[in-house]
Amino acid sequence: VSPGSRNTPLMLALSDQDEIECISVVDERDSGFIALGLSKSSYLPTLVITTSGTAAANLYPSIIEAFMTETPLIILTADRPSHLIGTGENQTINQHEIFGNYVQYFSDMGDLNLLDEKKIRNIAIESYKCSMGLTDRGKLSFTKGPVHLNIPFEKPLHLSSEIRNKV
Repeated sequence: VSPGSRNTPLMLALSDQDEIECISVVDERDSGFIALGLSKSSYLPTLVITTSGTAAANLYPSIIEAFMTETPLIILTADRPSHLIGTGENQTINQHEIFGNYVQYFSDMGDLNLLDEKKIRNIAIESYKCSMGLTDRGKLSFTKGPVHLNIPFEKPLHLSSEIRNKV
């Protein structure tokens, strides 16, 4: 996980899972390569979580290497909602298929509030299978590699002023 306010909901949701160990890596480029190394040594996909904009773009070199070496990764990028993309606001680059042909699968998840738990679970399972080369959207692939899930959030998670004053 590379810290950022927009990806905080993802980080909090995953850090609550006993089966998942979260490691904070400040620089996204480092985060991508650390995850690549973990996946190469375990032969299993590592999750990489970033905030929006150029933070996601900094993962590109490690994603290319993962693709070329058939190393499984699952990239979760927080994003701005579609109506804020390209508006000149901070971190509003177009992240839709930002990694091009260097991922096995891409999905823009849309508003997670509109998805039920079953749909989210199915996307997670499909992403895992695809990164492991078990399926490519229903077709046999047998090629491991990176998968990218882009998840827009209307507002980043902010600490209330009451909690901020205690910290």
